[in-house]
Amino acid sequence: MDHMSIAAREGLRREFHWLLGKLAAVQPTIQMVVGHGVNMAHAMFCQAYPTSECFQQLTPAERHAYIRAISDAEDRFREDVDPHIAIGYALFKMWVGALAAGDQELMGEFRIALLPFRDKGYRLPLTSV
Repeated sequence: MDHMSIAAREGLRREFHWLLGKLAAVQPTIQMVVGHGVNMAHAMFCQAYPTSECFQQLTPAERHAYIRAISDAEDRFREDVDPHIAIGYALFKMWVGALAAGDQELMGEFRIALLPFRDKGYRLPLTSV
């Protein structure tokens, strides 16, 4: 695993909780869209890696390449679709960063914090175009 320094770990935790704090103050519909982004990023992960252990077995370079792919998707959503979906990708990417580092405690903390957004994202109404 790629182990994070204490400073990097705490910085990641601060950024994650800062984003969650901002999201607590927004409208429920925006929280739903963020949750949809988390769910989309999670689905992308599950398509590539059936289990988190499969991801952890990758080389550090492969794990970093996957995190870059999430960042690229996040950027595309921010620029071309909806910045709130991009926030969902950013939150999920932080969980993947903890996974890449093998930080079980941080993974669990992030997973628990993401569950309400994942649940809200499933309630996002889908309309036909």
